[in-house]
Amino acid sequence: NSNCTSLASLPATILACNQNSIPVVPVPVAKNCLRANTVRNYRWSNGDTEMGTTAYGSGPLTLIVDEGGCSDTLRTVVSFEYVDINAEGDNNFCLEQKDSAALKLTSSTDGVVYWLNTNPPSDSIYSRREGFLQAIAINKSGCSITGSFLVEEVCPPFIFIPNAFTPD
Repeated sequence: NSNCTSLASLPATILACNQNSIPVVPVPVAKNCLRANTVRNYRWSNGDTEMGTTAYGSGPLTLIVDEGGCSDTLRTVVSFEYVDINAEGDNNFCLEQKDSAALKLTSSTDGVVYWLNTNPPSDSIYSRREGFLQAIAINKSGCSITGSFLVEEVCPPFIFIPNAFTPD
């Protein structure tokens, strides 16, 4: 029908960061067909027939919108990306022994990892203070996750062994 224009729109790509599902809802456009009181029908490539759907995996997603003889096919690509962050090393220190906790950040995702407590940002940190250290990992798509890692002072027990010269 030449009197029809777009009925709805979807973004070209949808990025879901650190999620198992994401709702996908088209942005409806005002009725554009000449017929009054027509019903808008939705058919998603995953079988849903409601206006919106939920995506559970990466890949293309197609929506056919039909209203009174006007039909519009919308396409998007859903991308699920997961970012992880880990700290390796020793998170314990003992001030009496003048040592430090030494931690290095790792992530299995492509991108950057750094401690929020360092200037300039670094993926390694040495600490002689108890508490939580904050870190962040950001992948190339912009998905991120923060992590909190505990640093504790732990000293070996002091053992006193008397000998022949120990006073009573």
